[in-house]
Amino acid sequence: MNETFDERLDELREKFRERAIAESTTIEGMAAELRAGLAPSGLAAELRQIAHRLAGAGGTFGFAEISARATELEDLLAEQSADAEVAESCLALVTEIRKAA
Repeated sequence: MNETFDERLDELREKFRERAIAESTTIEGMAAELRAGLAPSGLAAELRQIAHRLAGAGGTFGFAEISARATELEDLLAEQSADAEVAESCLALVTEIRKAA
């Protein structure tokens, strides 16, 4: 049986949602490390990659709020903002992801 475009798009949206939910746990852990001042070297780069992926795919698959929060986080990381500010942005992104769950 041939899938319709809409059916395939729905499958891809669901895969994005599942991936975002999984990423939210990682992001939440990174936020905790930032708050505690225990962020390992490379955390900002890894977090920026995650945010970039979520920003792009979120917009593509209709998750505008996830995309917006991920873009804000990516921007803060590019500006090398304070750890506390980045941690708060992480938690705002996690909140948006969990709303989509």
